[in-house]
Amino acid sequence: MSAVAGSPDITLTVMGSAFVNQKHNDSRVVWSVNGSDTFLATTFVSSTELTAVIPATLLANPVVAKVLVETGDPIGSVPLSKTNAIDFTVTAP
Repeated sequence: MSAVAGSPDITLTVMGSAFVNQKHNDSRVVWSVNGSDTFLATTFVSSTELTAVIPATLLANPVVAKVLVETGDPIGSVPLSKTNAIDFTVTAP
């Protein structure tokens, strides 16, 4: 997956399995660069599909980010699990 630096917001569709959308257990798409994680605005579509918005601010400069899904309770009552990450490259214009 890739985009050109300076791109506007991008809506990403994530396909998988066992995604959840419950009060204390949900699935969120994460943008990770150099150990710094940003939770993307994520919409639960179904147990096999999420959509997430990568904001233009994250696409402003060339970078290789990891995109993954984290499922669990951010408050801590359900342990977090993470999917394998996929590279998302923001290339120079």
